[in-house]
Amino acid sequence: DMRGEIIGSGPDAHITWMPAPGKTDVHITLQSPSGFGIQYGATVDDILPSGYMTWDGGPHGALRFTLEQIITGGNRAALFFLGRGAHDYTIRNCRLEPATDIDGRKENLAVTLPTFNQSFNQFGFALDDDLNISAGILIRNTPPIDPTSGLNLNNVDTVRNENLNIERNVIRNFGYGIASIGIGPLYVVGKNNYEEFHNRRNRYVGNSISDVTRAGILLAYENEAAVADNNISDVVNNSSTPHAVGIWVTAGGGAELVE
Repeated sequence: DMRGEIIGSGPDAHITWMPAPGKTDVHITLQSPSGFGIQYGATVDDILPSGYMTWDGGPHGALRFTLEQIITGGNRAALFFLGRGAHDYTIRNCRLEPATDIDGRKENLAVTLPTFNQSFNQFGFALDDDLNISAGILIRNTPPIDPTSGLNLNNVDTVRNENLNIERNVIRNFGYGIASIGIGPLYVVGKNNYEEFHNRRNRYVGNSISDVTRAGILLAYENEAAVADNNISDVVNNSSTPHAVGIWVTAGGGAELVE
């Protein structure tokens, strides 16, 4: 759990995790009853993340991550979960896979988008712990709203998930290879207007994604994304949930597919 602030880190103090020189296979097994392997984002008491952290497996892709769920019947699997307000993180040259097909939760495919209560002119968002999704890398943003009252009790600014670099990774055996889900429209009280809070300026480049169920890359409520040179294969969906596609851009649009 790497949510919240890391004292001293920032744009001038970048943190990088790399294998030692000469290492060709560093295997990291993450045992997680929640289904989240490594989690970034704001804390439950609204401390925003510092960002500026990189996982880099080097030219040989020496960092190999395995997600192992030690309970049965879980609803989600996300080896990396970049949650509310995550920005300036990089995952590069890594190998990501579940320990077993059961750990991959490949049939959990729900894309949880906001609901709207017209009577109260209010959007609703599912809690992270209520998600029903499987992805090697999950990027999902939500506003700082208290789930009980539906209000921003701490008066925290809503920030975007942005400047994330997902490059040259090998991802296999999840429902989605990479899934990015932004907030979408929100009512801004001070401006008396709706404003889009999409994920933005993220790069998905040079990844190899295989043996997934619904999509290699999913972008929902995302702007100014760069998607290029990804190799996506063996997208096989035998579930009752529709679609089996390489790259899926939905709800909010704005993805730039860079040739």
